[in-house]
Amino acid sequence: MNKRKKFIGQYIVVGMFLCLVGISLIGGVATQIIKSAKYKNDIICLKNEIKNTEKEIKSLKEAKKKIDNDKYIEEIARKKLKMVKPNEIIYLDINRGSN
Repeated sequence: MNKRKKFIGQYIVVGMFLCLVGISLIGGVATQIIKSAKYKNDIICLKNEIKNTEKEIKSLKEAKKKIDNDKYIEEIARKKLKMVKPNEIIYLDINRGSN
């Protein structure tokens, strides 16, 4: 009977050790699954940010093309800065303001 108690005690110790290892493995796997889900969300957010940035770059390139156009520059100079070309005659309608 003494030998049997030794074996039962060893089985209990080995069983507890295996339970501890199993719990540790399950905890590790759960942690990795949570991290994986978080990283997937981060990747989705970064992809959306890349798309938005690419759209912004495209719109800025289009605006740059428009600004580089000489006619656009001349239009801005005439309307906003009230500039005229050399030897250009300007006519003002004095009746326009009284209406």
